[in-house]
Amino acid sequence: MSSVSGRRIVFLINDGFDSRFAVVPLQHQGDAKPSNDNNQGETATSRGIVNPFGYTDGQRVGLKLEHAACYYGSKGVIPHETYLMKNSPPILTDLPGMTQGVGARVWRMGAALLLVLLLAVVLLGLLAAWAEAEPRIKINCEIYSTNRVDPIAHTLHLHHHFGNTSTTNSSTAKSLFNRHTTSCNKKWFTSAGWFPVERGEPVLKVAVYYRAPGNQKQVRAIPKGLQLVGGVQEYSCNKGPFRNRPPYGCTKEWATRLIFPDCWDKKSLQEGHTVYSNARGQCPRSHPYRIPKINYLIRHPNRDAKVSNPLRVSAGVNAWAPWRHMHGDYFAANQPVLNRKLLGLCLRNAPDRVTVAHPKCGKGP
Repeated sequence: MSSVSGRRIVFLINDGFDSRFAVVPLQHQGDAKPSNDNNQGETATSRGIVNPFGYTDGQRVGLKLEHAACYYGSKGVIPHETYLMKNSPPILTDLPGMTQGVGARVWRMGAALLLVLLLAVVLLGLLAAWAEAEPRIKINCEIYSTNRVDPIAHTLHLHHHFGNTSTTNSSTAKSLFNRHTTSCNKKWFTSAGWFPVERGEPVLKVAVYYRAPGNQKQVRAIPKGLQLVGGVQEYSCNKGPFRNRPPYGCTKEWATRLIFPDCWDKKSLQEGHTVYSNARGQCPRSHPYRIPKINYLIRHPNRDAKVSNPLRVSAGVNAWAPWRHMHGDYFAANQPVLNRKLLGLCLRNAPDRVTVAHPKCGKGP
């Protein structure tokens, strides 16, 4: 159907499909009279299209059409240039010579299918973006010392240390908690962190992430004094996708990611009482207490434009082991704000579609 009001025509495609296709207002020149012919339509010429998204009369959309022709008859109206509208920029479809009849109905069915496909692509894109978002807490840290200190396993590996700068082999949860000294950009991060040296590969910076894959509302506070060793490692070249092998051949900055277990059996704070959750973030019954999944992102500057091949890690005094022995240590002793506020703000109550729920959750990806 069509309605004429002064020098403004409003066309409505009434074909049984979603009415969101429908209203296409035109400003036209000359008189446009509906045809009495049920099969063929007359042509009305237009110098521009009035904004169909609720603006005041006379405003134009960004795309201006010259001599836009429309065809109309008893079965409805099909514009020569048709807009598909749903609170989004217009999509232009040019149909020169289009007339009413079987061809028009076929076109309308095709347009409906096209719209469904477009909406499906958009929806999949949104779902993928939300999946990648995954709310997190991020802390950036500097390496403050390289030594053989290891208050968890007391190994003689050569370690890079970050976080609590008071860490010694005799450190306890209480001593770390009471010493508010850290090499990280968040003063509440007074836990101790370290990992073996990767031979020939200096470290630029370390980022610590707290995440909660799956149902983040199940994440609970990290007990003070909990000792973790993360033995899952991944590697990335130039901020690209992570792989399960070192990025040999990478000529730019590269990174090592170490992932920690996140399910605790509640029997002891010592290392060895935690395991990894499954891909959905679910903990086994033997280790029901779920904490955030912690990981270290260790950035290497790669100034010589090559990754040591084979990559080896410190395994004692003058001893080096294959890269698969790479791991990280975490001795929990953060200030109360992490458990009392940030876990709720940044993880438990954060929308799935965001990465950074609040500035206090840490800047950057």
